[in-house]
Amino acid sequence: MKDSQPNILFILTDQQRIDTLKAYGGKVCQTPNINELAKESVIFNNTYASCPVCTPARASLQTGLYPHNHEMRNNTSEPGCRYDELPNTPELLSNQLKKQNYKIGYTGKWHLGSGPTSVGYEGDDFPGHGAGGHSYSQYHDYLQEKGLNVQLKNIISGHYQGHSAAEVVSPIETTVEYFLVDQAIHYIDQFRHEENPFYFQLNFWGPHEPYIAPTKHLDLYRDLDLEPWPNFYDDSTNKPSIHNVKRARSSEWNTFEPYVKHYFASVSLIDEQIGRLLDYLKAHDLYDNTIRFVLWHTCPIKNTRINVASSYETIFVFSFIKFLSRFHDQWNMTSFLIHKENFIT
Repeated sequence: MKDSQPNILFILTDQQRIDTLKAYGGKVCQTPNINELAKESVIFNNTYASCPVCTPARASLQTGLYPHNHEMRNNTSEPGCRYDELPNTPELLSNQLKKQNYKIGYTGKWHLGSGPTSVGYEGDDFPGHGAGGHSYSQYHDYLQEKGLNVQLKNIISGHYQGHSAAEVVSPIETTVEYFLVDQAIHYIDQFRHEENPFYFQLNFWGPHEPYIAPTKHLDLYRDLDLEPWPNFYDDSTNKPSIHNVKRARSSEWNTFEPYVKHYFASVSLIDEQIGRLLDYLKAHDLYDNTIRFVLWHTCPIKNTRINVASSYETIFVFSFIKFLSRFHDQWNMTSFLIHKENFIT
């Protein structure tokens, strides 16, 4: 592998709130691995998403364009989204990276059509939204090959549409998050033997609902008395109408709090798996020559009684292609944590 070009690891989570991270003032949610990464990172405090919806945001990351220019202005198969398949143009991130002689890989949530291999990535195709990733055949094949069975208990639902939460009582290895990191390690392990550097994008479905988390991580929050956020009882007067579309059925905090605990537990599970991947990089002498981006897609502040992680004020979507170009000569900045208000697409 050439030392002149760094490897790039791009990690993206879905609907992760600002208060889940110590780097942004969070005090309850436990994310020790990301906290350690933050100590050696460039942390961005100001970024906004111009269209904080899944497909438009992800298309902007791949194209470097505003949603009104790439025209995937809503989720695929929804009104306003011109394409149900991300057009494979020369300007795409994947094609630009190939021009720089990168091996490129991808696993996890795509939500831009049939899958990332259609635009040149090596990796896994998970078409559609995914609903947490639990229904895909690749995941079930993984469980079967490992002789694993997922076991859930204490399933709760009913606070908002079909959203639910549950406790995983089977081993950590049965979780989708563990599976995704296994896939990431599998591909990176192949890439590290190549002469060319690699770019790999790991995309978690969580902590977007369903909030399914193992006992180990729920125990971190199970006995806590969480306080409702200051505007929990706000009636949303003069607020965007989306608040009423996504409002929970109950106005009582004690019915809402269990979902928040499962949500925090899901974040802690993701953090643990990010730590496992970083440990792999260190064990194989890849860490110091790998630029690490950890990003949060459609990540709200706490708001009124709507879905635990529904968008109101959100993080960024920015031109990753232009960002890489801008910092090409400053690869010594090897870690990036990026949140809201500065980069605008």
